[in-house]
Formats: sequence, structure tokens, C-alpha cells
Amino acid sequence: MSTKEPVPKFIFECQKTGRCCYIRDPIKIFDIDLARWWTDGTFGTVFPYLKLNMTETLVPTEVKIEKTIIQDNEKRPDEEHFNSVCPLLNRETKECTIYSTRPITCKAFPLGYNGENFVIRDLECSGIDKGTITAERLKQIRTAAKREFTSYNRTMTLLPAIHSLLMKELTELAMKEAEAQKEKGESESE
Repeated sequence: MSTKEPVPKFIFECQKTGRCCYIRDPIKIFDIDLARWWTDGTFGTVFPYLKLNMTETLVPTEVKIEKTIIQDNEKRPDEEHFNSVCPLLNRETKECTIYSTRPITCKAFPLGYNGENFVIRDLECSGIDKGTITAERLKQIRTAAKREFTSYNRTMTLLPAIHSLLMKELTELAMKEAEAQKEKGESESE
């Protein structure tokens, strides 16, 4: 009796078109990404493109990579249908400049996970149903999708706490500075 490897329902082989770097907005960043980038030295490369979205009351809601607007006179022939792009995409080679440490959401793409099921986030992705996918590669993509889901929840829990800590520190610094200015003013008036 032979044992066959189960045929996965999801088949995907990246076609390296870079399309996902154009169409996805925002490219969400999670705690797992920030920690990895801080540790591996990539943070300085990514930092200029990070944006913190906040509510009207200045409570952070998400961290994302801010996409770059493509001016009409800068568009390449294969970019005519796009207005913006991830700034970490090399537009000539269609390769991510931080591929080995790319965001967890990019590692999972086009697969997502909602806590119960895996979902395909972009049915128009040219890599879906192309090539072959090994059980190991499928496991890697599924693991990335689950890690993204877990990281999203953890990040959404941490952002308000980090915000509170920062506000506390800024308030204390402002109070110390105000006290120092007050003392300086009193000593000058003597």
C-alpha cells in the first residue's frame, strides 16, 4: 500500500510581477516585523517609510509602510495602471529590497487566515494555480498566515499600551521642562 502526499487545495508559485507591491494598501506592519527588523539591522532601511495611523484622539490604530506615489512621467510601461508602489520594491527587477526579512503579511501573501480558515486575499494574483507547491512550502505559507493573524491581534493590543506609555513619558518630560524654565525664570529675576 503506497502512501501519497496529499494534494493541497491551494497551489501558488510567485510569478515575480511585483503586482502585490502595487495593489496592496496598506502594507500592514506588526510587532513581529518591528522586532525582527530591530534585531537584524533592517529597521533603519524601513523606518523612513513607516507610518502610524491614529484616531482623532491620537490613539494608534495601525503601523504600515507608506506607499510611494508614482508620478506619470516616472511610470514604466508595466506600471500604467498603478498610482503607487511599496517603496521597498525595486521597480526594475520587481524584487523586494528586503526580501529575506520582508513583512510577515508579504510572506503569507496571497494567503490569509481569519482565525478559523485560510482565505485567498487576491484572487487575481497571477501565481494562484500556477506551478506546483510542495507540502513544505504550503506549510510555510500557512504558518506565515497564522503568524500574521496572531501578530495582528497582539499588535492591536500593544499599540494603545505603547501610546499610553509614550504619552506618560512625554507629559513627565514636559512637566520637568516647565519646572526647569520656571526655576530659570525665578533665578534670573533675583
